Amino acid sequence: MEKLIAELNKKLDNNFTFLKIYDVEYVATAKTCTFTLMYPETVSGISNDDRLKIYNFIKEYLNLNGKLFLKFKKSYLDKEFILKEIMLFLKNNYSSVFAYISSDNILIENNNCYINIIINIAKNIIEGINSIKFTEELTNYLNSRFCAEFSIKIAITKEVQFEGIIEKRLEKVLEENVVEKIPRYKVLEPVMLVGKEFYFEPEYIGNIKNEKPSVILAGKIVNLNKKTFLKKGKVEYEKPYYTFLLNEGKNSINVVYFCPKSNEDKMDKLAVGDSLVIMGDVRNGYSGSLTLYARSIALCEIPNNIYDYEQEKPKIKLPKGYKVVVPEKVLSLEQKNLFNVGPIYNKEIYDNKFVVFDVETTGLDDDTCEIIEIGAAKIENGKITEKFQTLIKPSKPISNLITNLTGIDNDMVKDAPNISDAIKDFHYFCENAILVGYNVNFDIKFVQNAGRPENCPFANQIEDAMVLAREKLRLGNYKLKTVVNELHIKLENAHRAYNDALATAKVYLKLNEMN
Repeated sequence: MEKLIAELNKKLDNNFTFLKIYDVEYVATAKTCTFTLMYPETVSGISNDDRLKIYNFIKEYLNLNGKLFLKFKKSYLDKEFILKEIMLFLKNNYSSVFAYISSDNILIENNNCYINIIINIAKNIIEGINSIKFTEELTNYLNSRFCAEFSIKIAITKEVQFEGIIEKRLEKVLEENVVEKIPRYKVLEPVMLVGKEFYFEPEYIGNIKNEKPSVILAGKIVNLNKKTFLKKGKVEYEKPYYTFLLNEGKNSINVVYFCPKSNEDKMDKLAVGDSLVIMGDVRNGYSGSLTLYARSIALCEIPNNIYDYEQEKPKIKLPKGYKVVVPEKVLSLEQKNLFNVGPIYNKEIYDNKFVVFDVETTGLDDDTCEIIEIGAAKIENGKITEKFQTLIKPSKPISNLITNLTGIDNDMVKDAPNISDAIKDFHYFCENAILVGYNVNFDIKFVQNAGRPENCPFANQIEDAMVLAREKLRLGNYKLKTVVNELHIKLENAHRAYNDALATAKVYLKLNEMN
């Protein structure tokens, strides 16, 4: 596959030397081949014109008898993601080492895309493996997962005792059933101000209790001050820095940003009340209180509903995988022209994952009525890839009015899962996705109310397809049925959750097509 990238650059004037092939998936039954191409975080993105050039080259080069899909993945070099891949490699390839390695044993240094890694391994553990082969395999694995150059060294530590080995491995097995997640939410409309681009998914300030590296936090500016300090050296000069309070509802944290001269004009434009998302290190400041020392700052809008959720617990335990509702894969077979490029969407569609959802309920009041069905369609890289659908047994009987409207009666839900189990699976299905609905305020209130008692906050970014339809179309009304008719989309069996969600997903994609 390295030859393919080499030929691509030879054909396209070496404009894409930074690309790597991250993954290739071929589905023989569907005659589809999906290439995932990776590019470094220093590249802002891949334009639609460049996507089309790359698509046309690979299509011609491979001469596939089937449909070709391209996905583009930005390679972020956050230590958290590198560490996660190292642990995954150890688990799958060196389980004997994995049992005695934790994140504290691994040191990661990022020097401008040159990553130095030191792994501390006990003497009696490393003796059982070929250390040269181990470092070579891990280096090759990380090179395939990130756009960077890796250097890996093993540091030998004192021997570990094997007492309790069975208990340790049992703990590992038990941990497989639970994933600890730091509660996060997505800010809206982020715009980079200073520093390098980062994930715009802050955690809650109220959950920061101790010093912590590489933290992402968001809030509004309070008490903004510009100061200077004397930088000593061969030539002494004054260097600016900015201090302010970052306020998140009931919680705040001090922020300090030591500003390079090139960023001073941008920082001077900030004002009290501006909303920011910041990446940096939390340390004890000079006053003794926790302080966020900023490295990267972006302007943003903060969702109004982030303060509605319980924030006391620093971590939320969620089930790993699905317990009562398992999503189904969705394959779209296009037989007429297997190499047709198809619609090209706005960049946001390719850079994000979406879950388009709909709920059916026992009534309109989200405080007293209950969900009786959840339906959702997942969109990845401009394609509908998964289906989530389940009926839910309410605590009270379904009325004849609701049965006439939805077609859902009490017999249909008598063996259905309860909401406390189903909402956990739906929360897992929605992980790291933007939630989309049609007139979404109605549906999201029911979902959030159901999730809150189960520690499933649904703090995702939310978008309303009806708002987008109002922006793009000129119609007499904007009911879902009216919009799908205008866009020549089929809506079968309306007022069933998945059918409405699927139609909304197609509407959302259609409205995001590039002209």
